[in-house]
Amino acid sequence: MYIRAIKKAPNPKNGVVYTTHQLVESHRTEKGPRQRTIMHLEALTLPRMRWRELAVALEAAVTGQPLPCPIAADIEAVAAAYLAQHGVKDALRHAEVTRKGKAGPQLVPVDLDTMSNTLSRSLGCELVGHAFYQRLGFPTLLAACGLDAYLVIERRDEAKAFEPEFEGAPEGFQETEARPDQERVWIKKLPALEAVAGEPALARVLCFSEGRAEKEQGMDRLKEERFLKDLEKLNKSIGTGYLKDTAKANQRIGRLLERYAAIASRYLIKLTLAADPSKTVGVTWARTDKVRTHETLQGCYVIQTTHVDYDAERIWALYMTLTRVEAAFRALKSDLGLRPVRHQGGNRTRAHLFVSVLAYHLLASIERTMHLKGDTRSWATLREELGTHQRSTITLRGATDTVHQVRLSSIPEAVHQEIYRLLEVRDPLARRRRELNVRV
Repeated sequence: MYIRAIKKAPNPKNGVVYTTHQLVESHRTEKGPRQRTIMHLEALTLPRMRWRELAVALEAAVTGQPLPCPIAADIEAVAAAYLAQHGVKDALRHAEVTRKGKAGPQLVPVDLDTMSNTLSRSLGCELVGHAFYQRLGFPTLLAACGLDAYLVIERRDEAKAFEPEFEGAPEGFQETEARPDQERVWIKKLPALEAVAGEPALARVLCFSEGRAEKEQGMDRLKEERFLKDLEKLNKSIGTGYLKDTAKANQRIGRLLERYAAIASRYLIKLTLAADPSKTVGVTWARTDKVRTHETLQGCYVIQTTHVDYDAERIWALYMTLTRVEAAFRALKSDLGLRPVRHQGGNRTRAHLFVSVLAYHLLASIERTMHLKGDTRSWATLREELGTHQRSTITLRGATDTVHQVRLSSIPEAVHQEIYRLLEVRDPLARRRRELNVRV
C-alpha cells in the first residue's frame, strides 16, 4: 500500500487548489494491475518523505500483519487517529480471544509439523446475510406469523468424536417415521450439554442415514479405484525404467496424495530404493487401520440444537425442515429462484413466494446500504470478494499425545474490512479451542 495525493480542480470562488490524500492498494485484475482506495486521509500534513512510514503503519493495522520495522511514535499517533476516525480496528486486536477467567496467554508445546487446516467454510457472505436478517427484524416478523424461531444445525465434523456410539449402527438406534419416498434414517438422542459461560444448553442427536452411507461408499469406491489405478501406473513406469529418479517418483506420489487426499490417508505408500538412494526400483502400498474408522462413520452425522426438551424424532423433523429453508435462502448467493414455481399446492406456492420475497429484501437492503455509502458494487461482486473470508479449524499435536483444535475466523483482508465497514457488520464468532486425548 502507498499514499497518493490527489489535486482537485481550482475553487471557482477563490481559485485555491485543494489536495486530498488516499491510502491505495495495487491489485491484479483480468485487465491488468489496478489500484483501489483503502482509506481517505483527507488533507495530510506530514512531510512527503514520511508518507511511506505512515503507509506501512496503516497497512499493518488494516491487514493484521506485524510491523516489518519499528515506527516512530508520532507516526503511530497519526495512524491511530486515522484508524479511529474511519472505524477500522486493528485486525490483530480484532482477532484476539477474550479468555474469561484466564490471565495471560495460554502457552503449550506443540509440534509444528503436525499442523493442519481443515473444515474451511465461507464466512463473509454469511456474516452479511445474518446481520441484515437481524437488522430487518426477520425473527420478530416470523414469530408474528406463527413461525417458531429455533436453532438446529448439522455437525458432520463431530461424528468422529462419537465413533464408539456409531459402531454397529443402526443397532440401538430408533428408525424415523419417514415417507416412503424418503431415505431410511436411524436416530439416537444423547444427554444434553449443560449451559456454560453464557452458551445455551445443547441437545445432540446421532443420525445414521442408509442412503447417505450408500452414496458415500459409492463415491469412495470410485475414488479408490482411480487412486489404485494411478499407483499401478506409477509402479509400471518405475518397473519399465521410464522413471528411476527418486526425487521425481516422490513428486509423483505427492501429486497423488494431493489429488486423492481422503483416500490416500488410508494407505501407507513406500518407495523401494536401489543400492544408489537416488534411484528407485518400485513402489508399494498397503491399507491402514484408518479404513475401519472411515467405514464406521459413513452415513453418520450429528444434529445439535438448543431445544433440549424435544425428543429425537422431533429434533430430526425440525432439521429436515431447516434443510429446505436453507435451500430456499441460498438465493442470497445465486438467483432468487422466484420463477418458475414448480409447486402444485396453493400453500406450497405461497410459501415459495414468501421465502423468495424475504431473500429479495435481504439482497435489496444490502445493495441499497452500499449505494447510500457511495459504493455501487452489486451483490454478485460483493459475494465474490467476501468469498475469500473464511472460518477454519487449526489442528496441532502437542505433548502427551494431546491434539489441540482451534476454530477461528481468518483475519479479514482490506477488501473485506471495507465492505464490513460500509455495511456496519462485525464478526460475532469467538475463537473456540478444545483438547482431544489421542491414543498412540
